[in-house]
Amino acid sequence: MGIRQLRCPECGADTNMGLPRDSTVQGISTTEPPEPDADGRKIRPVACPNDHEFYVTFTF
Repeated sequence: MGIRQLRCPECGADTNMGLPRDSTVQGISTTEPPEPDADGRKIRPVACPNDHEFYVTFTF
């Protein structure tokens, strides 16, 4: 597991998230995207230090 630093799309605050080492972030959204239809693709909710929730889509 590696730690990735992401930017909150609402306020720009740096936010850390643990992701598998070989993963690739596909997108960041303030609204929950539909469930992925591909194997190896996941969506996880994350909250920044200012309590803004956003969603990260990634492949692994």
